[in-house]
Amino acid sequence: MTFQHFIYYKGNIKKLKKQVKRIRILIHEKQLTDDLPRFYFR
Repeated sequence: MTFQHFIYYKGNIKKLKKQVKRIRILIHEKQLTDDLPRFYFR
């Protein structure tokens, strides 16, 4: 693997991590909104 390939993969991993973080936040928010009715209608 050349140095250029290494930089390319490193950049892609950073992008993937950002996307994963965003997806996790979205999933977390969805869980919170799904849990809200349970808290209100006990």
